[in-house]
Amino acid sequence: MKKFVMLFAFTTLAGIIIAGCGEHVKNSIPKVETWNVVPVSAEDSVICTGKVEYASSGSVYAPAASISRKVYVKSGDYVRAGQKLMEVTTVTADSEDDSAGIQQAYAAFLNQASGESGASSAETETKTLTSPISGRVTSLSVTDAGYYIDPSKPAAEITGTAGLQVRLSVNEAQIADIKSGQKVEITGAGFKNSTYYGKVGKISSEAKQLYSTTGQETVVEVLVSVDHAGPDMKPGYSAKAKITVSSSKNVLLAPYECVCADDDGNEYVFRMIANRAVKTRITTGREFGEGFEVTKGLSAHDRIIRNPDGLSDGETVLAVGKGGASLHA
Repeated sequence: MKKFVMLFAFTTLAGIIIAGCGEHVKNSIPKVETWNVVPVSAEDSVICTGKVEYASSGSVYAPAASISRKVYVKSGDYVRAGQKLMEVTTVTADSEDDSAGIQQAYAAFLNQASGESGASSAETETKTLTSPISGRVTSLSVTDAGYYIDPSKPAAEITGTAGLQVRLSVNEAQIADIKSGQKVEITGAGFKNSTYYGKVGKISSEAKQLYSTTGQETVVEVLVSVDHAGPDMKPGYSAKAKITVSSSKNVLLAPYECVCADDDGNEYVFRMIANRAVKTRITTGREFGEGFEVTKGLSAHDRIIRNPDGLSDGETVLAVGKGGASLHA
């Protein structure tokens, strides 16, 4: 009886020791999270910032050096397309001297106002400046009669109230990727609960220098139309635009945290094969927001390991999570 009790106790103790060892071995196996590589549609984008503004605007210029005769509107007035803005006396001077042209224009205005004949050394004419669009008068170069109007500067500026657009500043290093018609996703702090969409419209034909607290930057202005803008998007708001510059289907995408490189710059991942981490060399192509395009070394439905730092080739691992390429799929 004593032998039986001792045998039972020994067997029980051995079982506990074996179980404990097994649990220890299990706990010592590295736990990894994997990513299931499946073909996806991946987008390459350019992100830049700008300002929301009314979509239509018009600048009105005097056809030549002029003096204002009548001003029919004031800043802030709403006008319709074709509505009179001001009447001006224009002059074509017989001198190339700008100051002489101004003097002749003013003399012609005074002569017309007094009913006398026009200036002998210049051809004068009364012109009516009208609004090219319906909208609001946002600026006037003169507000009353008797003032000189420089033909190189707008006599009036009209801003339309139908529709919004975003004026972006795109860095010169990115502008080559921007084309008219590309899709744009628009967000902003002022309309943080809404996301709007639009398309790239006009791209400026010249660059300009943009100065900020961080230094000087060469940028090109790009106009983006806004489809169905809501009441929470207002002119003057800052906006962030994500411009889709390319879209590809059936791309094998590896998240950034899965891809490693050795001292020679060779890229590799660890595939999960039969509970082992198998080091696999790959070749990557384009970079997308979610990761690298893999052009060689992986096949659809391979499982690769996230954050594989510290793993060795062929090491036994335990998968505790499984991710998949669901973005844009």
